[in-house]
Amino acid sequence: MGEYKSSDGLTLRYTDRGNGLPVILIAGYGASATSWAMQTKVLVKAGYRVLEYDRRCHGKSDMTSGDQSIERQGRDIHELLTYLALDKKPVLVGQSMGGSAVMEYFRQYGDVETAGFVNIDSTVRALNDDKWQFGLRGLTEETKTAYFEALPNPIYAPLSVKAKFTLFMSVLLNPKSDLAATRPMLLGMADADFLDVLPKISVPALFIAGSHSPMAPWEHAEYAAKQCPNGRYLVVEDCGHAVTWEKPKEFNRIMLDFLKEIGNAN
Repeated sequence: MGEYKSSDGLTLRYTDRGNGLPVILIAGYGASATSWAMQTKVLVKAGYRVLEYDRRCHGKSDMTSGDQSIERQGRDIHELLTYLALDKKPVLVGQSMGGSAVMEYFRQYGDVETAGFVNIDSTVRALNDDKWQFGLRGLTEETKTAYFEALPNPIYAPLSVKAKFTLFMSVLLNPKSDLAATRPMLLGMADADFLDVLPKISVPALFIAGSHSPMAPWEHAEYAAKQCPNGRYLVVEDCGHAVTWEKPKEFNRIMLDFLKEIGNAN
């Protein structure tokens, strides 16, 4: 496991396996780098360099009662890329809040240092209002304060034995998420709005949604893809929010196809 120091003094950690086009995997809220186990081996075997990244307050990275904002998480990604000094531009893969962190990175730094982006069931605007109905289900300015007191089960499709084992080991190997201590992180995500960032993402961008996600309607992926110059979207049928756990074989196939396109283009 590698590590680097953020500019505000936290030790943030990542794994680094394989060779080839770098693929940086960034998990969602409460999930650690080890939650990508069903993807990492497949990607490494296919010839990619795979980095699983623990955001601040997640997995093996430092916890903080300080800055948990989405702006800070975007800066963390920039500092990770600066520290790694990769010889090839990476593809950033963000699931749920991990996708929001990548979008914030794009807001602050653009996409010139990246080769592509995969967004996994992460709506680009969390709050719903009269003009936007593809945010987190039931989240409005009025409900925001109480919304994150309990989180919905993200899973719709039954998990395989392998997926259950992956989750069990991920929980066993990492500190349990502290909902109260990371409430500022959740509230910060609730206020995030990346609608104006989408047209500025020029690299190939794939937005994936689960057809039965309890978090947000799948149409958020369709909308986001159509706003990006090089965007596309896929809806995984009979699947909830946890696409990588519920439908790992289908997700891996989608990822490999997308990465092959990027590799051929480069």
